[in-house]
Amino acid sequence: MFNKLARFFLLFCFLATSVSYRATFALNAGGTGDISGVVKYDQISSFPTVVCVDGIKGENRVLIESIKDKKVAAVLSALKTSYCAVTDKDGKFRISDVPAGQIILKVWNEKLGSVSKGFEVTVEAGKEATAEIKLPLDIKYVGSDTCKNCHKAKDKGDAYGKWKDSKHSKAYEILGSDEAKKVAKEKGVDDPQTSQECLRCHVTAAGADKGQLGAKFDMKHGVQCELCHGPGDKHAKTRLMSDDDIVKKGEIDRPTEFMCLGCHNSASPQYKEFKFEEFYKKIEHPNPKKKK
Repeated sequence: MFNKLARFFLLFCFLATSVSYRATFALNAGGTGDISGVVKYDQISSFPTVVCVDGIKGENRVLIESIKDKKVAAVLSALKTSYCAVTDKDGKFRISDVPAGQIILKVWNEKLGSVSKGFEVTVEAGKEATAEIKLPLDIKYVGSDTCKNCHKAKDKGDAYGKWKDSKHSKAYEILGSDEAKKVAKEKGVDDPQTSQECLRCHVTAAGADKGQLGAKFDMKHGVQCELCHGPGDKHAKTRLMSDDDIVKKGEIDRPTEFMCLGCHNSASPQYKEFKFEEFYKKIEHPNPKKKK
C-alpha cells in the first residue's frame, strides 16, 4: 500500500511540473508580486509601448481615458487581460499585483506592432521582479517565399497554400483598391500603399530596419507568415526540429490573441468585432502528421 501511494505521489509531482506556464498561476495561487521594468528602444519617446502579462484573462485595469495616444488606447481597450502597463517617456513601466509564478510579457507599439517574442519574468509573492526589454530584436525577416520551400506539401497541411489563399496574403494589394483609397482620403492619407499608418497592419515588418530584411523578403506579399510566427531567419537554418522543439527554443512563435489585437481593434477605420477563436480557425494550418 505504501509503495502504491509513493508511486502515485511521484506521478503527481511529475505531472505538476509538466504544466505549461499558463497554468503556473494556479500552482502559485494566493500570492502576488509586482513587475517594474524598462523597454529600451531608440525611438521609445515617440512610440509608447504597451506591456502586458500574457495568458491571464480579466478586465483591463489601465484607465483608458488617461491614454492620450488613440492607437495605444484602442489596443488596450481590445485586450482581455488585467495586467498591462504603458511605458512613460523614458520607457519605464510597472505592473502591480501580478499572480506569482513564471509569466510571459508581451509588447506592442505603433512602430513595431505586436512583437511576437515573449519575455519571461519570474514573479515571487510579496516581491518586485525587474524586466529589461530590448527592442528592436536581433532578428531578420526572410519572407513567405522562403517559408514556401518547406511548408507547401499537401500531406503536411500546406501552410503556405492556406496563407496564399487567405486575405492576409492580399493585405498590401487591397490598399491599392478604390475603396481603400477612398477610406484613406477621408483620413487624410494620400497613398495607403506608402503610408506607414496603413502599412503597419497591412504588411509584415513595416517598422523594421533595412538590415532586418532578408534578400528574398518582399513587403508587397502583405501579412506574411512572420507577422504571426516571428522572424524566420533562425528557423530557416534549423529546419529539422519538431514544431514543439522550435517553439521551445524561441525560433518561431505561435500566434496569440494579443498579437492579433494589435491590428484588429477600434483604431482600424473598417473595424469589425474581432472573435479570436472563431477567426483563428479560418487561418490555422495544422500539420496532420503532427500530434496536437
